[in-house]
Formats: sequence, structure tokens, C-alpha cells
Amino acid sequence: MDIKAPLSDVPPILALLNEAYKAAAEGDFGRAIPNFCAARSELVPYVNSQRLAAAVSSEGRKLGDESRAFEALAADRAKLTGRPTVLLSDSLGLPRGGPGEADCFEKTYAGLILHARRGPVQPIFRRLGTTWDVVDGLVNRASLSGADVLIHIGLNDCAVRMFKEKERIALTLVSEYLRERFLRFVKAYRSKIVLSDLDYTYTPLHAFRDRLFRSVQIARRSRARTISIATIVQPSETFAVRTPRMAWNFNRYNSVIREVAEQNSITLIDINDLCQQHGKERALSKDGMHLSAAGHRLMADAYLEKARK
Repeated sequence: MDIKAPLSDVPPILALLNEAYKAAAEGDFGRAIPNFCAARSELVPYVNSQRLAAAVSSEGRKLGDESRAFEALAADRAKLTGRPTVLLSDSLGLPRGGPGEADCFEKTYAGLILHARRGPVQPIFRRLGTTWDVVDGLVNRASLSGADVLIHIGLNDCAVRMFKEKERIALTLVSEYLRERFLRFVKAYRSKIVLSDLDYTYTPLHAFRDRLFRSVQIARRSRARTISIATIVQPSETFAVRTPRMAWNFNRYNSVIREVAEQNSITLIDINDLCQQHGKERALSKDGMHLSAAGHRLMADAYLEKARK
């Protein structure tokens, strides 16, 4: 049964959502999904721009604080006898709790690399991070001169989204009724929404390519000793049930990573292939997406082996 909308929720956003629900109930998804997408595009202009800017800024500060705190852990443990390493990634590089997880710095690949090389390691890891954050980290935070650099990014760039970044945050600022209206539709028709636009990602493929090439150029201009790049770990197959053509999409972005490695003559760490070879059940966390302690060990060992060559 439909819930009566409160007076504060007004067209066009609610009218579009209502039309999406009506069309879906009639089995007309050629009309339902475009109406949902049109409603989604109204999220950002619907909310107060100052509140949205404040919410975006607040999330950015929290994610930045977490990133810098992890970087500080590495600095505290560094032995200065070996050559420096700069690692750039998203939440796949950060600790996670639970049995079999990399639940502390020492079990992450940053900690394992630091222990093995006995040199300073600078991990610039940001939850929800994308290639934009890699470029920003290389320009504004990384100590690149003479360092070995590893770029391990792409999961957040390439995944097909229900909501892009500002839309996701805007959704937290609308009424509970409207938010639930959006989320119920997504839950019911996720696969159809995905198939309607396989390029609805945080980072279009062309921008992903451009940012990776730019990242390599920045590292080279800053006299990095070596540069390595890792493939995107494709999540567990269970995600493919609700996210059609997921493997196809991840393969597109991994092809770009291989292209960047080949054209720039830099080292490729195919961590996706390694996780498949060793069993994703072992290499990935229970969430089917992040690296387990064993997955972090795979990444560290693969990088250390390649770095010795």
C-alpha cells in the first residue's frame, strides 16, 4: 500500500518517483526506469545547496582524517634503513575487523611491505577513494623523489552506481519518506537500473584512463624510482546476481590499467588474477569485496617479488 506523501515533499521529484512506481507496477520498465533516473537527477538541486555543501565537506574531513591517521601509523613504524615506498589506494588498503581480516596495520599490505623492506612506507589510502584522490595524493601529499610507487585503485571508479557521490549525500538530507521511496525502488529494481546505464559510475572510462596516465606522469616528473600499478579486484560472484554484466564492466577498466602499464613500461601487479588463482573465498573478506588478511599477503608478496626485479 502506498503511503501518503507529506506536504513537504513536492513535485517534480516526487511526481517522477510516483510515475516510476506506477509504470513498474504495470510492467512498463521502458517508462519506469527513465522516470526513476529523472527523479534521481533532481536530488542534488532539490536539497538546500548550503546544507549539501556542508555535508560533502563534513564527509570529506572524516575520510581525510582516517586516511592521515593510517599514514601516521606507518610513519611511526618506519625503519629508515631501506628505500621509501609510496602506496596509493582506497579502502582495500585499510584495516578491517573480524576473523581472517587484516584488522591492524601490521596485517595490511602496507604493514607487510614496511616489515619486509625495513624502509619508510607512505600509505595514502582513502575510503571511497577514486583516481581523483590518487592524483590529489600524488600532487599534495606523496614524497615521491627516489620512492617506489604502487597505485592500486579503481573499485570505486568503475562500479555501476545507484547514486553518484553528491546524490548519495543529498539522499541523507531529504525527508525519511522520500529517502525510503528511492531506496525501495532501488531494492526492487536494481538490476534493471544497472542495465539502463552501464556507464553510471563515479569515473567514466575515458576519465579513468586520463587520470591514470596523469598519475604516472606526476610520479615520473617527481623522480619516483619505480612505478607499479595493480588491477582492480573483481568482487565475489554473488554481487553479479543484482549487478548484471559486472564482470564485463570490471574487465573494461582492468583493460585500461593494463594499457597504462604497457604504454608507460611500468610494472603490472595483477592482483585480480592472483585472487582468482588462490580462491576468492580465501583472498576476500566476508563482504566479498575487500581483501582479507590472506589477500593483503598476496598483494604484498606480489609487489615485493616484482619490486626486486
